[in-house]
Amino acid sequence: ALNSPYLFTTTANDVSPPLSIAFGVGLSAGVAGKENTFTVQSRDSWGNNRTHGAYAADGSGFNGEFFASQVKVGGALLRPDLCVCNRGICDECEVFDCQQNGRCSRPPLGYPKVTDLKDGRYTVQYVTTQAGDYTLAVSRTSMHIMGSPFRAVISADVTDPGTVMLTGDGLFRTAAGFNASGKIQVRDAFYNVRRVGGDVFNVLAWHKDTRQCTRAVPDGECLVCTTGDADCVAIGATIGYYKPLVVRGHAAHAGIGLYNFSYVLTVSGTYKLHMMLGGAEAGT
Repeated sequence: ALNSPYLFTTTANDVSPPLSIAFGVGLSAGVAGKENTFTVQSRDSWGNNRTHGAYAADGSGFNGEFFASQVKVGGALLRPDLCVCNRGICDECEVFDCQQNGRCSRPPLGYPKVTDLKDGRYTVQYVTTQAGDYTLAVSRTSMHIMGSPFRAVISADVTDPGTVMLTGDGLFRTAAGFNASGKIQVRDAFYNVRRVGGDVFNVLAWHKDTRQCTRAVPDGECLVCTTGDADCVAIGATIGYYKPLVVRGHAAHAGIGLYNFSYVLTVSGTYKLHMMLGGAEAGT
């Protein structure tokens, strides 16, 4: 017989949702269009961390706890399968203005999803393409875990040149010596307005006269045509040919993702205004 003291191991009891916890960046913040993640740690009614799922009745091993994760916006559960554009507003899904392109921004199929890590923890991943304030509800057997529902703020992703919105008279007209101006509103690929700056815009006004640039003007440059330059191809200019007069403008962040742009032309004529971001034409 074995002598006292006796050594044994005690495992955690059945899962208690109200004492189970969640942690991770995705609980409070995320990025539109990206996979945002947090982790659930299952605990028993005594606060012990569980290290496995529920024991299978047939003795085959452990099953997961099957935590459910729901992503809500504005208090309404998302129903992407019924999502439609109705008179410019998306119904039965993310609150999204579909007036511009007639389509709604649906979360990808399969999200949110819960993955059993086989050690009492579960990762939850969700994707939403609309920036804003969200409610994250995590529950099991209709009981919320500790702290649920959580509040998460989803921010816009990086600026997409194709969704940048340009406004102002400076896009269409000016007079020699006049300070032409306008505004640039940056948005991500899902048309979410960005709230921060940091984008570097190149504002270029290119004289459409086919003659070569021969003289400098304020903020002006004489640029050489290079391989693949679409504007040079358009006028039949060869590599090494000086482009017509190019005048550089300026763009400065004014706050909440809004930029002011300006330029001054001193040579009359017809110009093509380029708004460049990262080598791509920006603006709609």
